[in-house]
Amino acid sequence: MNSLSDILIDLRDTDLTLQELHTLAGGANDDRVLRVNIDAIAKRRRDLERQLDAQLRIGQLDLIRYRVEREDGDVAAAAASAQSLVLFQEVITAVFDAIRDRPKRRYAPTGENAALSALHFAAAPTDSPTMSLSIPNDRLLAIRSDLDLTFELVFALFHLRSVVEFRHFAPRTGIAPITKLSAWATNSIEHGLRTTIGWQKTKARATTTVTTLRDATALRRAIEAASDELIEDTDIEGRLVSLDEALGTFRIQSETASIQGFLASDFPRGDGWIVNAGIIAVLSKATRTDYATGAETVHWTLKSLIQHR
Repeated sequence: MNSLSDILIDLRDTDLTLQELHTLAGGANDDRVLRVNIDAIAKRRRDLERQLDAQLRIGQLDLIRYRVEREDGDVAAAAASAQSLVLFQEVITAVFDAIRDRPKRRYAPTGENAALSALHFAAAPTDSPTMSLSIPNDRLLAIRSDLDLTFELVFALFHLRSVVEFRHFAPRTGIAPITKLSAWATNSIEHGLRTTIGWQKTKARATTTVTTLRDATALRRAIEAASDELIEDTDIEGRLVSLDEALGTFRIQSETASIQGFLASDFPRGDGWIVNAGIIAVLSKATRTDYATGAETVHWTLKSLIQHR
């Protein structure tokens, strides 16, 4: 049996031949010679598809076809195509890491998860805008593998178009892959790209998504409008640097950081707090994460103080 690379090259050549024959045939449906040739090449293609299915099954591989072209029909710049693929890889890795480790607000996959989710060229790149990539993925009985779940979530991400959808999705994957998707969409917008992505386990189990320039714009617009806020209470021991009840502000110095913010509405006023004295502060920390950039903004609220006497 031919190797995966050989089969993919043969498929590519077969498609080019079929395209040329159909162009030659044009409207001449009565040209028997052309029709015989087209039928023969089409049969050859079906045979190659069966070989591809077998090779993917034997090799425990999934196939990714990644096609990048300009929306206006021109060839995409090499740097634009390369950046598009890099960011797509990072979306995959971020989702895979969320499944195997935990959903994360920032892109920080483990080394193992980055390696296990890495795509590899399945055939040597050519002047075609389509890149063929593969990734090892176990065929499990009755259950889906972590990579199966990853690709299902990745393809679902590419179809989201509203703030509500992204906020609903974030608890499953974390914010990290959404931030990477925003960067991917930005690259598509800046270079006017149209991207076609296909994932195939077998011929019967395959899916394709097409992201036009308009789609990428809608993706980025929704992500830029989305944010998330995490509120958690914490106790911090340190020194009270300042507390202004009139302005409702405070500043505390701990061993590692200077913390400042506002007093809670029910913070006890008029208790004669001593500046520069040691304290234990009960604080509320609100962390707002921007989906598009991953940037975090922290706001502190002082709820109560215990002052060392």
